[in-house]
Amino acid sequence: MTSNLQKEEFSIAYLHTLVSVAGLKLQHTRIDDNSIDCSIESSIKSTGENGKDFPDIKVQLKATSKNLIKDGIIKFQLKKKNYDDLRTPKVTTPRFLVILLLPQDDTLWIKEESNKTELYYKLYYTSLRGCPPLVGEQQGVTIEIPIEQTLTVDKLKDMFNKFAKEGV
Repeated sequence: MTSNLQKEEFSIAYLHTLVSVAGLKLQHTRIDDNSIDCSIESSIKSTGENGKDFPDIKVQLKATSKNLIKDGIIKFQLKKKNYDDLRTPKVTTPRFLVILLLPQDDTLWIKEESNKTELYYKLYYTSLRGCPPLVGEQQGVTIEIPIEQTLTVDKLKDMFNKFAKEGV
């Protein structure tokens, strides 16, 4: 398996771990033709007047071992097609770019002990919905994500409870 495929598989497993602990469901997209790698779905019923039953989100998942953090900001280069697919406001389900930053050495990704396994490093997320189109012949864009914007079990729970209560 190539290093890039290994990172991709690990990022899916990492996200799946968080999603399942949050009580949600991860659906892996078999054909990624619109920049969506997976969907996160819930069984939560609407709790507010404008809320949504069974809210879900779509995710474009990226993993890299490049050092992308500078001054507390992740600067990730995204291809034009992915940017355009994720920024469109003409979709009914929110779309997020989720990035897993990993060290080059895969032995540092997890720590296994006799009674536990620990995952290391974090997922970071952002929504590009409503971002402006690229101009001219730009083939990509640098996406900036503050390092405080981590995707955690609690963040997923909060996000889905908000969608159920207030909608998207």
